[in-house]
Amino acid sequence: RSASRQGYSISRQTRDNAHMPPISLRRPRPGQIDPSTPTNFEPPDLVDLEPPPSGFRRHRLKARIGTGHDWYLRARDALLAGTPFELPWVSIEGTDRLFQAGQSHTVNSRIWPLWVSSPVRVLDVVDAPHRCAVTIDALVGHPVSGQERLSVAFELAGGAVTFEIDSVSRPVGAARFASPLVRIAQARFRASAADAMATASRPPR
Repeated sequence: RSASRQGYSISRQTRDNAHMPPISLRRPRPGQIDPSTPTNFEPPDLVDLEPPPSGFRRHRLKARIGTGHDWYLRARDALLAGTPFELPWVSIEGTDRLFQAGQSHTVNSRIWPLWVSSPVRVLDVVDAPHRCAVTIDALVGHPVSGQERLSVAFELAGGAVTFEIDSVSRPVGAARFASPLVRIAQARFRASAADAMATASRPPR
């Protein structure tokens, strides 16, 4: 679908969102997210729009992480358990149970010497026989405005198991002045998440 054809627009309040996430030299302590915290973008199906609305950028990474249906089932379990966010420099609060639609989480990321806490909410979870996907919304207080979909799929022809991240976003608030660094951190996350999924879905020894 075309963003312009649908007549979508990004409000000035969203464009100029000055809410910035907590930044610290120390790893953040666990905290609660207000259930009423809104997303920091519109429309609600942002990641499905092609092309994205003005000012937003789409970034995709698709990697083959294994072969076979058993491998897919392990990858599916790893995705729902939040494995893409279990990295040496990234953690997510609230993944002691499987991702569920409506859950709010805090993603803590270490970007060079600083820790940044970014609130997110699971928009939906699609758990089909050969594909599992989790769509995540950025909330007010996140350094970027946008939406991200993480998925694993089993290809019947050939048996390949793939992991994909599809995101549409733009820096907001003060993060706009560090856009190149934000993009670098996002690219690093995509590559690291793919590596983590490949490792987590390998057959047990």
